[in-house]
Amino acid sequence: MVERFCYIFVMTLLLCVSINANAQENDVPFTGVFVMGSGSGCYGHLYIKTKTIEWISYYHNCKISPYKILEKQFDDKGKRIVYLIEKPSKNCGMKVIEFIGNPESSERIPPYTWWNLIAYKTIDEYKKRSIDGFGCAMISVD
Repeated sequence: MVERFCYIFVMTLLLCVSINANAQENDVPFTGVFVMGSGSGCYGHLYIKTKTIEWISYYHNCKISPYKILEKQFDDKGKRIVYLIEKPSKNCGMKVIEFIGNPESSERIPPYTWWNLIAYKTIDEYKKRSIDGFGCAMISVD
């Protein structure tokens, strides 16, 4: 009887800790520095700070701009966040950036090292998941 009570207590405690960790992760701003490395169009850097985003690559020069988060999903299924660039610079050419984390790992590569970025010119293109979206594979460097 005591063993069963202890088991239920421990499992309940672990569930609460897990739920709390997910809630905290969703509340924490997602920031980072990412390097693009798949083709000349993707070569460059993406900087995500608590209130601004900047994307410098061969074809897209999105200077520092505030952003809004359109969607955010950080759970046991993976990580996905969608940014609306509020004031895209003249040579940016993108309004929405969808950022999807790869949870796969190996002995040498920790989870969420590789990310996929899909950039859209307009919100409508994003909503339709237009094939005109520009995609890159990226590596987290911080």
